[in-house]
Amino acid sequence: DGFTQWAVRDGDWKLVTSIAKGSSDAQLYDLSRDVGESSDVASRHPIVRRRLASMWSNWNAENPEPLWSQGTFSQDRIRGLRPSDPDNKIYVPK
Repeated sequence: DGFTQWAVRDGDWKLVTSIAKGSSDAQLYDLSRDVGESSDVASRHPIVRRRLASMWSNWNAENPEPLWSQGTFSQDRIRGLRPSDPDNKIYVPK
């Protein structure tokens, strides 16, 4: 409940963020030196951390709102959509 996780990568940098119940935790990894993501370098590279977080926020702001709410599809949101595959599992805007 209330758990979100996302990651963004730019070149050798990767930011992984977990948000749970109002608290967030972000780890930054330099994949050129740490391919196994074992050493969080966020405190040593705050500018890179902010830049990657901003990249994700900008990308996320361009996405439409999800069609589901709390794990179920909202009938109001799926009106105006049409099935895009023969099994009626994937919907796209008309």
